[in-house]
Amino acid sequence: MYAQCSRRWIFRIDGDEVPSVALVERLGELPEDPRVTHVFVGRQWLWPVPDTFLADDPWGSDVSLRLLRDDVALMLFLPLVHDVPSIPGQGLFWEEPIYHLDLLLNSMRDREEKAARYEALRPGLRTQSGYALNSSYYLPEAAFDPPRPVPVPSVDIARLMSALDAAEQPPTRSEEHVAVVPARVLLGMVPEPLAEQDYRAKIEFCANRAVFAVERPRMITVRITNLGTEPWRARDDGLGVMVGARWCDLSGSVLEADVARSLLPCDVAPGTTIVVPIDVPPPASPGEYVLEADLVNEQVRWFDCPCSMAVRVRRTPKIVVCTGRLPFRHFGHDAIVRGALVALARHCPDVEPVLLDSSPGVQRPDFAAEMRPDAFAALAIERRSTRSAVALRLAALLRDARRATQGRELSHERNRELIETVNGGDLVLLLSAGALASRYWHGLWTHAAVALVGRRLGKPVVLAGVGVGPYRGFWDRLVASAMFRSASTVMTRDGGASRRELLRFGVRRHLVAGEDLARFMVRGPEAETLRVLAGQGLDVDAAYAVVSMRGTSGGDPLVPIASELLEELTDLGLTLIYLPHVEGAEEGNDVEEGLRLARSNPLLKVLDPMPTDAVIVDIIARAAVAVGSRFHLSVIAAGAGVGALALVDDRGDDYDRRRVDGLRRTTDTPIEVVGLADGASEARQVLAGLVRRQSPRRPTPDLADHPVVELVRRFVETEVSV
Repeated sequence: MYAQCSRRWIFRIDGDEVPSVALVERLGELPEDPRVTHVFVGRQWLWPVPDTFLADDPWGSDVSLRLLRDDVALMLFLPLVHDVPSIPGQGLFWEEPIYHLDLLLNSMRDREEKAARYEALRPGLRTQSGYALNSSYYLPEAAFDPPRPVPVPSVDIARLMSALDAAEQPPTRSEEHVAVVPARVLLGMVPEPLAEQDYRAKIEFCANRAVFAVERPRMITVRITNLGTEPWRARDDGLGVMVGARWCDLSGSVLEADVARSLLPCDVAPGTTIVVPIDVPPPASPGEYVLEADLVNEQVRWFDCPCSMAVRVRRTPKIVVCTGRLPFRHFGHDAIVRGALVALARHCPDVEPVLLDSSPGVQRPDFAAEMRPDAFAALAIERRSTRSAVALRLAALLRDARRATQGRELSHERNRELIETVNGGDLVLLLSAGALASRYWHGLWTHAAVALVGRRLGKPVVLAGVGVGPYRGFWDRLVASAMFRSASTVMTRDGGASRRELLRFGVRRHLVAGEDLARFMVRGPEAETLRVLAGQGLDVDAAYAVVSMRGTSGGDPLVPIASELLEELTDLGLTLIYLPHVEGAEEGNDVEEGLRLARSNPLLKVLDPMPTDAVIVDIIARAAVAVGSRFHLSVIAAGAGVGALALVDDRGDDYDRRRVDGLRRTTDTPIEVVGLADGASEARQVLAGLVRRQSPRRPTPDLADHPVVELVRRFVETEVSV
């Protein structure tokens, strides 16, 4: 689209936006200074009626890049939703706003779905005030503090009414808001004193109050006017006129002087007004403060014309989430984490999750939440590690956690980051992703270590959506028992099997039933799903079966049964789609299993590369039937009302069969299970019967229905001082 533009400047505006009269006039004064390459413009979100907009956080500080020089070298846009492009050169902030109509044009239900969809695409994005970005912008009705609407300037009301009439929306009545944008300037050399009359200026904040989050610097904008007789030059040495800030208490006494500085983005002629952003770090403690800003001629003197603004500094409640997330894509693990993050962002937007991860240094840009190391490094677990050796390191970790509570130095530096991370949280939430069994003892011990450290540090511990067992041997049973006893609440995702196992451990209190959090994953947009299917040459209107197999180094032993089932599905007239669940793993890549199956049945279409998680959910939800050995294929199918045949490897233990049986007890969707011992002929009969059965399709479950949401909300309201 940008390539089609032929003029010197490119201006972008979306279909649900209306430029203010002042902005249209300002566009007639495009920057001449060649150093200025881009301009940021603020958006005012209209709500609850067309002639008022929201001035509080986060809406009042919403800015975006709207004006850009038509230079291909500047087009550094990123493909991820809500990414801010990096543009070389200096930028300006224009106060004249764009009005955003989204909150008026879309119902609350539509906005809930949009916020959930964006959250699923990039979980964990936060505003500068520490709120969940998507939920806080799109759902003012859910704000903890009711937002403050202010009047739209009368000159803009007719324009807005006309736009809303065109969109067939109703009418009615709100102060002028100032747009924002960062400006980069240069550094320097010799101070340049001004004449006395040129220290006259007017400076004012663009908002009259703001909310900061502890430990989160945020950008504040100030409007400055040159009341002198000479221009203030935007120097390239950092020694010219700048904007400075300081923190004061409510009585006006200075608490922290010179907390921030911001350079001018361009020369400011006499009588000229510009907006300048300044990045301000908050005070260390929550409370009510006054932020003062003033102009300073660096290394010469202050202008002594300060302005002030009331500021509330809030402490963001933090939940430490032990995820089981992997450095490569794993749909089942990722869907559990995404389901939880979407639920928390939607219903607890003032809570910040911190994800514990075995590979926090491996960047997964589709997860925007803060990542910290889990217990994997502290326990020094390797492929050849023995349980007895890891038990010694677990004991050392718990001793260090006790030392931390006593204010003593830790014995092992490898334990420090985990202990500090857990200690900085208010609640420890474990999402097991199927790791609480002897089959995956590394995950079991890692989760147990986090739970036990949390308990040792006095933090409440919640295990959510877990499957329990089976366990083999003394060490696994000992660690599992200690973990479950440390929890204040255990939410099992299946029926009786996990509950019976917990009762054997003596865990009887605070047991809660809760579905697998992956069931709450948001479905992707239909257009994207159809594009993916069409890209594989598939008829988007044809009925199809989805197949997923577990990639293993030696090959999935259930592939021979799956091969015969593909023939059965073909005979039934279904298109065959193979949907990988794992991509990028060093070994056990699902795509290889799909290609192996496709060699025996060329009608099978392998979706390679994997679509996004939201599209995977939508593809499963649109299928006629789902077949395979990947457990979360059955989980998503059950949530959508799609019949599924789960193939399980039950040679070593009953882990796979147990969790599928548990899933069957939590849904009325037909879910059948066939093991290796049952054989291909039995599987064909079960599949034929499954396809004949009708199951009502369901929309994505409401996130508010999951008990973990209510638990976190209640915990924050009763035990965390915000």
